[in-house]
Amino acid sequence: MAVSVFAEHTDSVYCVCTNPTLDLGASGGGDDCAMIFDLHTNQVIHKLTGHTDSVTAIGFSSDGKLLATGSLDTTVKIWDTANGTLLHTLEGSCEYEWLQWHERGPVLVAGGGGGDGCAWMWHAQQGRCMTVFAGHTGAVTCGCFTPSGVQLCTGSEDGTVRVWDPKSGAPTTCISTSSPAAATQRGGKSKGRGKAPEEIPLTSVRCSNDGNLLAAAHLDGTVAICNLSTYKVLTTVHARDSVEAVDFLPMGDGQLLLTASLDGTLGVWDSSSGLQRCACVHGDRVGVTALRVARSPISIRGRPARTLAWTAAADGCVRAWDPRDGSLVQAFTGHSAPALDIAVCRDNLGVLSCSDDNTVRLFRL
Repeated sequence: MAVSVFAEHTDSVYCVCTNPTLDLGASGGGDDCAMIFDLHTNQVIHKLTGHTDSVTAIGFSSDGKLLATGSLDTTVKIWDTANGTLLHTLEGSCEYEWLQWHERGPVLVAGGGGGDGCAWMWHAQQGRCMTVFAGHTGAVTCGCFTPSGVQLCTGSEDGTVRVWDPKSGAPTTCISTSSPAAATQRGGKSKGRGKAPEEIPLTSVRCSNDGNLLAAAHLDGTVAICNLSTYKVLTTVHARDSVEAVDFLPMGDGQLLLTASLDGTLGVWDSSSGLQRCACVHGDRVGVTALRVARSPISIRGRPARTLAWTAAADGCVRAWDPRDGSLVQAFTGHSAPALDIAVCRDNLGVLSCSDDNTVRLFRL
């Protein structure tokens, strides 16, 4: 059961995040509001109002001082974490469904549906638009900075991943990850005569911690693993249904790829060969809606330290897994409707989850 239950939202809660420097959490929901709450006192300390549609993306800056909320009202708002003051309202052209902060400064990128195929990047402290990344022919459904921060990767409904130079806004490469035979393009010009790929929308993109690999997940369950130096698709893995989230886990000299799918599994794959090592089964077609990998290994009840993968699922359950062997470490119940998002606490021993049941819950190992 949950250590704490936050029931201040009056509609489904779509997104949660945790602060990297303070014991704070935040959430956004269908009631057009966001909340900041203290994970020690279990109290909501700021209710953030002003959006005119659902808050569907949320995140703290790398220093924890700022909070960004993205909404279907086509705006991103920047808030002061300490006092809950609205600092800036950033106007865009899409219904924001994802956002990510740069690791080394107050720079924010965001994108979503219903727009013109663009992602937007702002200097959040100044409230200034730095770059608009234009080039996709469909909505920009996902994106991430590389660990070094010198490249931005975006995925789209048009079935491609584009790699950008954040400083100039110029496209570096377009990778057609929908088809293994598709040509890699540089600067918008084809490098080959491969068959045009089917436009299978992307759902998630993620870089490995060493910055060498990029995983690009699609609505049909296909995940392409790409080399970020050559921009080539190295291998492709296949889940049985849409992959909602992907992540990497270092293992020895290589990387494991983790895939969270609506087929009810957390897949663990060898990123070099594309072979599946194990599958963490959630139940008969119990869709996995969110995936987070802990930031560092932890020791539980005297056992050797290990890095855990956390999942949220449509049965309302939150689970912690050991990806090395696919074993279930612990399952947490309490939500009465599908769990939609999770965020790992900064001590790696707890997780926040949110749900269609209008609540946010804090679970701890």
